[in-house]
Amino acid sequence: MPNCEKLARKLQPGKGEYDFRDVRKFLEECCGLFFRPGKGSHFVFYLNEDDPDNVNSQITIPVHGGKVKKWYIEKMWAFLESNGIEWRENG
Repeated sequence: MPNCEKLARKLQPGKGEYDFRDVRKFLEECCGLFFRPGKGSHFVFYLNEDDPDNVNSQITIPVHGGKVKKWYIEKMWAFLESNGIEWRENG
């Protein structure tokens, strides 16, 4: 089980780049999102397991060299907020 509070602190906006492993763990295990690879260096996280292609309920995060740029972290937090998703401790 991840320490969601620690991950949430690590993923606060402000740094230049973030480790994709932390982003993925946080979104899947702490926020309950589902994951599928996109095309190339893009990875898709979505809300509804039964509708993974609904663009209105997903966020795509590009990853380069295992890192995510800060503006995608800002978009991640905005996506979570706009969809009413709150992270929970230990899944």
